[in-house]
Formats: sequence, C-alpha cells, structure tokens
Amino acid sequence: MKRSVAILSLLTLVGSSVPAQAGGGPLPFSVTAPGGNIPAIPEDPEKDPQRGFSIFPLILRGQGGEIIPSIVSMELELTGLSHTFPDDLDVYLINPFGEQLAVMKDRGGSTDVNSITLIFNDLASSLPPNDTQLFSGTYLPAGAEGFASYVGTSGGTDSWILLIIDDSSGNAGSLESFTLRGTYVPEPMTLSLLALGAVAFARRPRR
Repeated sequence: MKRSVAILSLLTLVGSSVPAQAGGGPLPFSVTAPGGNIPAIPEDPEKDPQRGFSIFPLILRGQGGEIIPSIVSMELELTGLSHTFPDDLDVYLINPFGEQLAVMKDRGGSTDVNSITLIFNDLASSLPPNDTQLFSGTYLPAGAEGFASYVGTSGGTDSWILLIIDDSSGNAGSLESFTLRGTYVPEPMTLSLLALGAVAFARRPRR
C-alpha cells in the first residue's frame, strides 16, 4: 500500500513538473539592461580607438531565470535614446554565438532626438525614416532576415550585446536602457522518461 501511495505521489509530481508549454504554447520573456553614453568617434581615431563604440551587455533568461533553449520570436526596444545627430548611428544586436543583426543604420537625419523610444520587430510596416526626424515608434530592423534569424536558436549562457557605433565626430548621445522580449520554448521534460523513473522506483526491492 505504501509503495502504491509513493508511486502515485511520484506520478503527481511528474504531472506538475511538465512545462506549461506542453499544453499552452511558448512562454513569454522580457529582459532589460541599462544603456549608457554614446560617445562620438574622435577626430583622430588612432588616438582613442575605443571611442565611437558603445557596448551594452544583456543576459537573456526565461521566466524562472533559466537558459532559453529555443527562441520563437523576439523584438528589441531602445528606451530613452538621445542623440544630437541620429544619422551617425549604426545599431547592431549580437548574440552569444557571434551572430549579428543590423537593427538601424544611418537613419533619422540631422535633427536631434531627446529620450525617444524605438521598438524594432519583424511585424512593423517600415524602416525608421531616412532623412527626416526620428520619432518614437515601431520599425523594421535594417537586416534583411530580421529577428527571424534568431528563431530556433538558444539564448546562450553568455551576454547578448547591443553595439552602437557613432561613425562621425562632433556629436554624441545616450541610451537609458534596452529590452529584449519575445517568446521561447522551454526545455522539454518528456513524460516517457519520467514514467521510466517511476517504474524503476516501483521495481526497487523492498527492505
């Protein structure tokens, strides 16, 4: 009787351990990291080769802090972007495996922007404006494959990198923060494997 109760308890635990994804689809994720200053490239880059390149890291994790094994969808939000000449900016998203997506390149013209929010995803209708003022809104990424290039890949164990390059001298800006959000498939926990464990438990010799 005790063995039957133990097996029933184990199977109940198995049922409660199956990810919600098994019956409810992909799970959402949203991770935010701080930005910082976006310095202009110096007049003489050889004297200060680090200026003009802003590197902001983010560790991508699921709802419970777990590694994301398979990305289903993704978008990028740039919050609080300010710059005195937006057309100078080239923005890239780089995953831990070195795969990069061009997010925005030489867009927004010469009119300065102050604390705008830009969202980039594959469902937007257009790229950011080329020669006119850049406003808060949702836009397509510059890379032809878009965020679909990350679909099916892992979130990785190392940092994702938001790389912002200011490719001209004389202007500068800042970014408050950036967010990666989307959906993912959690690591599958197969019922068959857990059932085998329950059977093995049931067959252990009694003492």
